[in-house]
Amino acid sequence: MKRIFRKCLAMLMMLCLLIPLVGLSVFAADTPIDYQFTEVKESSISSSLKGISNDPFSALQWNLKEIGMEEAWRSGLTGKGVVVAIVDSGLSNATMDIDASRILPGKNCVGGTGVTDTIGHGTFVAGIIGATKDNLVGVAGIAPGVTIAPIKSYASSETDFAAQAAGIYAAVDEYHCDILNISAGDPDIVPEVQAAIQHALDEGVIVIAAAGNSGDKELLYPASYDGVISVSSVNQDLVISATSNRNDHVFVAAPGVGVYSLGRLPGTVTLSSGTSFAAPVVTGVAAMLKEAFPQMTVSDFKEILKASCKDLGPKGNDIYYGCGLIQAPDAIRAAADYYGVEAPDMSAPDDSGNGWNITDLFNFSWLRELFQNIIRNLIKSWATNLTF
Repeated sequence: MKRIFRKCLAMLMMLCLLIPLVGLSVFAADTPIDYQFTEVKESSISSSLKGISNDPFSALQWNLKEIGMEEAWRSGLTGKGVVVAIVDSGLSNATMDIDASRILPGKNCVGGTGVTDTIGHGTFVAGIIGATKDNLVGVAGIAPGVTIAPIKSYASSETDFAAQAAGIYAAVDEYHCDILNISAGDPDIVPEVQAAIQHALDEGVIVIAAAGNSGDKELLYPASYDGVISVSSVNQDLVISATSNRNDHVFVAAPGVGVYSLGRLPGTVTLSSGTSFAAPVVTGVAAMLKEAFPQMTVSDFKEILKASCKDLGPKGNDIYYGCGLIQAPDAIRAAADYYGVEAPDMSAPDDSGNGWNITDLFNFSWLRELFQNIIRNLIKSWATNLTF
């Protein structure tokens, strides 16, 4: 009871501080044309959908259900102590669904100060990897204990290669990241970016990148650089998505169509699609394994994936799915076998006798949605009335 009370009090204090802390930068830019995010209302969620946590939008997270996260979380692995750098558009300073204690200051490589996300892409990626689980807000992240280093290397839909390279170096040399997620790509080989990627690999960083969304066999970089894990996207039928690139550099597949994750504004959840959002699924699972086995290298991770992925399409490795669809609990078991240790028990607990819990008081979607709308409107009103 005391723990619940303290949590509620902390949330109220955070909300009181939120309005003066959130700047106009949250509203400063439109979403780039190549990625659109549709806000989803909790009241629109079908009651027939089963949640995988007490997070209100978890019922929509088919991508996590499909890779077996309910079972994988029973391992107790959360990515705690693992630093994941996200070289992207930054991270929203208004999201209420990633513990501030797990967010490093990050670095802005595009000019200006701060890493506030004015696009939404980096925030969406971060939510898939590490949104706080079971906090009655938003969605559940795959590795909800991971530490995030937000590196702002994009301020629009145009790739700034110098900023991208600088961001990779910052992630490796300043934040000593264990895993690097890059949900962006370009058909051109850029020497300065290639050198930065090689530096990350030389330092033992596991680099995971999106295969691309042109729907053909085009090679995109950095995903197609040697040593990088290139991720393709599947839809809810577990078929390669129409827009996902397919080539012999694809190493693994993950869900990436109709994915739900964090919006830029408080408490919001948005919907989008792309290999950009398949890559962080693999990153999240990698973070869980890295917690258990800090010695895991990119070569080790690849072998573990080969031994644990669900084969799709043509038998064996192929250009569409690589070694197959990632499966979190099987990857945990395969990693334990790879390192010669006993795998954690991930069997389902006996829920008999579970009754009413005080947290049920907060499970009224209409009330939570009303509360979030009030906060958003207050912030927008505050920003609108500012004079310069």
